[in-house]
Amino acid sequence: MFRLREGLKTVMWEKAGIIRSGKGLKEALHEIDHMGGIITDYGYTREELELVNMTIVARLIVKSALMRRESIGAHYRIDAPASSKKSGHMRLNIHGLL
Repeated sequence: MFRLREGLKTVMWEKAGIIRSGKGLKEALHEIDHMGGIITDYGYTREELELVNMTIVARLIVKSALMRRESIGAHYRIDAPASSKKSGHMRLNIHGLL
């Protein structure tokens, strides 16, 4: 369980961190989905349930980042660095992303 948790943290830091790319985000999503398949065999202890929740949140973060192609705030997309001044705040509908 510890290795899965650390693996998820590493994937999020390296591929969905402050500096990101579409390619890295897609790789992260693939790895998170793979981890999610392993984790579904668990889910009984508090630690296992926390890991399931971490995987759900990670998937939502990555999918939302893929939907938003421009750099904004502290999150920089190296494949689409220019932010649009007219965009301002954007609401993403995450319903159905899981």
